[in-house]
Amino acid sequence: MNKRCILIRHAKTGGNESGKFMGCRTDEALSDAGRAEAYAINEKISGITGELFSLYVSPLIRAKETARILFGTKNQTEVEDLKEIDFGILDGHTHAELDKDPRYQAWIDSGGRDRIPGGESMDDLIRRSMAGFEQVIRLTPDDDDIVIVCHGGNIMSVMSTLAGNDFYANICPNLDGYVLELEISDERIDLLSYDRLSDRLRA
Repeated sequence: MNKRCILIRHAKTGGNESGKFMGCRTDEALSDAGRAEAYAINEKISGITGELFSLYVSPLIRAKETARILFGTKNQTEVEDLKEIDFGILDGHTHAELDKDPRYQAWIDSGGRDRIPGGESMDDLIRRSMAGFEQVIRLTPDDDDIVIVCHGGNIMSVMSTLAGNDFYANICPNLDGYVLELEISDERIDLLSYDRLSDRLRA
């Protein structure tokens, strides 16, 4: 069975604008600028999704609010495993605030792969995000495409797993993401092709 899946990173929050690490512990609403940017693309987004799709969201406010702006009253199914990484001691702080902390420097020196003190590792996030993604695949009716509004870390996790590339090669800004064409069987999920969402919106 072939299926389209659209991964969308939530719109901006105040924490994003100030450069803070925004994980699952910080559950804030969108900023005014983030809301305006989401409203500015909602008609274009609907042209990409088509009519038959199931909508899945992270349980965090910034993802659910983005989905409401983009898709109106469409039913949202929350997926706990699609919340952002647990940034532990980093959550809610900027690089400048953490720069002298040796625990932060050790995490940076690991390429962001080690477990964050009090939080998750990259491998933890990838395993959890893929569990959430596979849950979405199982929940979606055969005739529906998939739309997921979540976080940058989840998108990087799914893309690096399916495309077989580096985790950080899949960084995307707020309200960007990927449009995936998938082949799904009982045994596996294969990525047939993918485009950046921003490229589709500009087309």
